[in-house]
Amino acid sequence: MVKLPNWMAHRLASDAGPDSARDGTEPTSDSDDESSDDERDVSASLEDAPIKRREWLTAMGVIVAAPAVGTGVARADTQGYGAGEYGSGPYGDPVDEDDEEIRTIAVETHEVADVDNPVTLRGELTELEGYDEAVVYFEWDESDGGLSRTTDEQTLESTGGFDDEITDLESDTEYEFRAVVESGDESDTGDTLSFITEPEEEEEEELDAVPEILRLDVEDISNPRNPHVDISIEWQAAIDEGELDSAEMLLYGTDSGAFTWNYDLSGQSAERSETERIHRGSGETYTVYLTVYSGHDTSESEYTTFQSQ
Repeated sequence: MVKLPNWMAHRLASDAGPDSARDGTEPTSDSDDESSDDERDVSASLEDAPIKRREWLTAMGVIVAAPAVGTGVARADTQGYGAGEYGSGPYGDPVDEDDEEIRTIAVETHEVADVDNPVTLRGELTELEGYDEAVVYFEWDESDGGLSRTTDEQTLESTGGFDDEITDLESDTEYEFRAVVESGDESDTGDTLSFITEPEEEEEEELDAVPEILRLDVEDISNPRNPHVDISIEWQAAIDEGELDSAEMLLYGTDSGAFTWNYDLSGQSAERSETERIHRGSGETYTVYLTVYSGHDTSESEYTTFQSQ
C-alpha cells in the first residue's frame, strides 16, 4: 500500500472542501499527530476526498505531459521515466552513441614454397569490411636488415591471395618478409617469416684434355711347333688434366672371332697387360683395338695388326 507524505495528506484534505463536510469528515488540523499523518495510506485519502486524475498522477510522482501548442506532441520532463530510464536507454531500446560502420582489414603471410633465386613471396588478404579496396605489398630484407625493402603495391577489391617476386638474392643467405595491408587510416601486418636461399653451385672446370696412349705392344709368343696362338698385349695411357675413367680392348682374328677386355681406371695414368691363347689360330691375321676414356668425356683410340706364325 502506498504511503502519502504529510504535506500531500493535508493537500488532499484541503481540496476535498464541502464534499468532505457532506460526507461528515472533518478536515485534518495541523495539531494532529504527525505520525498518524505519515501513516495515512492511499485508500484512506480517497475516502476522505475525491481528487482529480491529474492531481493523483502528480501526487504519485508522474508528470503529466500537456500537448505543445500547434504540435499535438506531448512534452514532459523525464524525471527517471523518459529517455535513458524507462523509455529509450537501459530500460527501452538501446542507444548506439557511436553509430558508425564497422571497418576491418587483416592480412596473413604464407611460407615460401621454392627458395631458388628469384623467390616468390605469398600472402592473403583475409578481411576487407567497410572498405571498397585495400593496398597490399611485402616488406623484406636480409634477417638483420630490419625489413627495409618493399615490393610494389597491389590494389585488391576483395579478399584473396596475392604474391610478388624478389630477385638479386645472395646465395646461402637468410631473408625475412611479411605481408602488409593498408586502407584509409587502417593497416595490418602478417607474421614475419624467413627462408634461406640455396648455396651457390660450384662451376665445374670444363676440361678438354684428351687421353694419350703411350704404347700398345702386341707380341706373338706362340711355340712354332704348336698349332695354337699365344698373344701377349701390353698398353699404357696417361692424361695431363683430369683423370682417366675407363678403357676397352678388342682382339679380333679373321677366323677366330673377337675377344674383349673392359677396364675401370682412375688417376692420370694407367697400364695393363694381357695374354690370350687362341686354339688352332696359327696363320691368321689379328688386330688389337684399344680405346681409353677420360672423366670428362674425351677419348683416344689406337690399333695394331699382326700375322701369327
